[in-house]
Amino acid sequence: MGTPFLHLSSDQWIEGGVVPDRRGDDGPFDWVNSMRPRFFDGFHRTIAAMAAAGNDLIVDHVIEYPSWRSQLAELLNGLDVFVVAVVCDLHELERREQHRGDRRPGEALAHLRENGIHDLGPVDYTIDTTAGITPATVDAVTTAWRHRTAHSAIFDPRPSFYDAGDVFDRYSAHRGGERYRSANAVMEEPAVLAEVGNPTGLRVLDLGCGDAHFGRHLLTAGAASHRGIDNSQRMIEAAKNLLAGTTGRVQLASIEDVDVEPDSVDLITARLSLHYLPDLQPTFAKSAKRSCRAAG
Repeated sequence: MGTPFLHLSSDQWIEGGVVPDRRGDDGPFDWVNSMRPRFFDGFHRTIAAMAAAGNDLIVDHVIEYPSWRSQLAELLNGLDVFVVAVVCDLHELERREQHRGDRRPGEALAHLRENGIHDLGPVDYTIDTTAGITPATVDAVTTAWRHRTAHSAIFDPRPSFYDAGDVFDRYSAHRGGERYRSANAVMEEPAVLAEVGNPTGLRVLDLGCGDAHFGRHLLTAGAASHRGIDNSQRMIEAAKNLLAGTTGRVQLASIEDVDVEPDSVDLITARLSLHYLPDLQPTFAKSAKRSCRAAG
């Protein structure tokens, strides 16, 4: 390829003994909830640090969550990036997984169906390796890389579901006529309001605020402030219209990526939005533990 490329993979770290033996499912050695998020946070930062030092890299990595993709896009901003999606027939993928013997059975299927790794956003090139890796496969990837554009697809966010086609218009037409008769209005919203209690004087962070109907209600009931977060451009536009004339404000961002000042809110709400997240722990760590005051 003309210049030396270094190969980076999290598997290299695992195989090299970087991670200690697992010692249970709770406490500081809890791999899933404690060690793993920090491990991959560090791995992502290492990619950026190595590239920023002038190294050309080939990174072998499964981007499992939208938050990982967003973090990488932020860390790699300003660098020359080319993202290749490697796809394979599922039956062949499972055969390889079994043959390797160092993977949890069903891990590949989970990446595809639960994490939706090929649906997290656009890529620069896709290669099908069902038939294996051949010189032609390598040549196809390197040729595509040599003809890459200056802007990588890693920096293009995945469109919100509500911004696709006429989804928002159909949603709005349905909810507009059913606002006070839907299951949300009859059961879910009263239950949430009962949990909130008197919002007077509270600074509210609303994750997945939608059109800010709930935020306007809280402001009318006495909340000191309302900050809504949503990743849909159409929802944000509707929210701005609904909050016009109030102190409420909204921000176009994904729930996973929002950065809020420490101890800056008293109440965090997330109505019918957390089920969109594949991994709750990073969001809870950033929003609930960092931004909400101790008694909030």
